[in-house]
Amino acid sequence: MVAAIVRPRTVAEIDPAADVEGWPRTGEVPSASTARIWISPERARWAREEGGVAQELADGSVVIELSFAGQDWLVREVLKEAGDAVVLEPAAARKAVKSAAKKLKTGKRARRTARA
Repeated sequence: MVAAIVRPRTVAEIDPAADVEGWPRTGEVPSASTARIWISPERARWAREEGGVAQELADGSVVIELSFAGQDWLVREVLKEAGDAVVLEPAAARKAVKSAAKKLKTGKRARRTARA
């Protein structure tokens, strides 16, 4: 029995999404929502570099538009900015961030269910 020699594919031959049915090629999840988020002047530089700036404000802050599919993800993204980001829209996401920040301030943690 003779083993076949398999030649490795070159980078030009590789399409990471070719074998994945329905892979989002646009970079956006089809069911995503968009949030408008205010970014402080101190963090605005990095927001500009990342793209998605919808509005430049006179004080140096910016408003970005960020696509998200899960509200929990958006809450984490805003909270990790440590006060330098505020959700303007949608109202439900703004309320979720406010609630999560309040829980952090009071030291309350969400209960996790035990995994089987």
